Amino acid sequence: MSSAKDLLSQEELDFLLSPADSGEQDTGQAVAGRSEDDDDFFNDEKPDTDNTGIGIQKNDTDTTFQDGSSSLQESVLTERVFATLFERELTKNTDAYIALEYKDTLHMTYGAFQASLQEPACFALLDAKPAPGRMLFYCPPDITQAMSDVSLGTYPPCQIKRCPTALDNMLVQRLIRSLPDCIAMAWNLPYCDLRRHTTHKSDIFLTENQNNVRIASFVMLIENVRNNIYLAWED
Repeated sequence: MSSAKDLLSQEELDFLLSPADSGEQDTGQAVAGRSEDDDDFFNDEKPDTDNTGIGIQKNDTDTTFQDGSSSLQESVLTERVFATLFERELTKNTDAYIALEYKDTLHMTYGAFQASLQEPACFALLDAKPAPGRMLFYCPPDITQAMSDVSLGTYPPCQIKRCPTALDNMLVQRLIRSLPDCIAMAWNLPYCDLRRHTTHKSDIFLTENQNNVRIASFVMLIENVRNNIYLAWED
C-alpha cells in the first residue's frame, strides 16, 4: 500500500483533515488543476444518464467508519478527501483532464441499487477492514469507456459506445489500481484491497438483496464525459 506522502503532501492532508476556524469546512478551495468554470460545470443541475437515481433516498445523517460518529460534517469531509486523492491519482496516470467531486450520500436496498446499475461497466469489489467490510466501486459504461480511451491517449474519449474488450478491462483495472489506497487513507483504515474487478454485476456479491446499503455518490468528469460514480457498502 502506498504511503500518505506518495499520494498527498502532509500540508495538503493536514488542511483537508482539519476543520476551519468557523467550525465549517472550507469548500471554496480549488482542487489542483481545476478552475472556477469547472466548479460551475459540476454545480450545473443535469439529469443522471445512467438511471441510477431510481428509488434512491438521500441520507440526512451519516457516519464515519472508525467510531460511528453521527457527524455529517466529518463524513462529508472524509468523502471529499477520497475524491481529492483519487482524482490526483487518476490524473497522474494519464495526460487527460479528470475531475472528481463528492455529491451526496444515498440509501436503498442492495437489490434495488444493483438493479439500477447499467452494464457492461466497471464493477470493483473491495475488502476494507475493520469496517465497513466489502465495498463496491461502480463506474457507468460511458465513464468506463472514457477511462480506457484516455489510458491509450485518446482525447477526447470516443463518443461511440462499444462493447468492452479484454484490453479495455485491463486498462481500466490498471488505472484504478490506487483505489484501495485512496479509500484506506481517506477513511483511516489499516487495510483495503481489491478483491475482484469485472464488467457485469452478476459477478459481484456485496450483501443480501434486501439489506440496506450506504452509497457515496460522486460526479466524475473525464475530458468531455460526465456522469455519476458510486462507492457502496452495507449499512
